[in-house]
Amino acid sequence: MVQGKSKKPVRFVPKDGLDHKVTFRVSAEELKRVRIYCIEHSVSSQELLHNLMVDFLDGKLDWPQG
Repeated sequence: MVQGKSKKPVRFVPKDGLDHKVTFRVSAEELKRVRIYCIEHSVSSQELLHNLMVDFLDGKLDWPQG
C-alpha cells in the first residue's frame, strides 16, 4: 500500500450481519489493478473485498507489514 494517498472507506458486511467500515489507502495504480482483476474474473469489488476479509478473519491470510 502507498503512504500519503487519500483514504476511501469501503463497507464490509460479513456473514454475521454486522456492518463494518474498513478504510484502505491505495494508489491509482493499485486501484486500476483491482478493477482489471474484477473485470477479468467477473467479480465485483465488494465480492473481492468480502472474500479477502473472510480469508483474513479465518486466518488464511497474514496482515501485510509495511
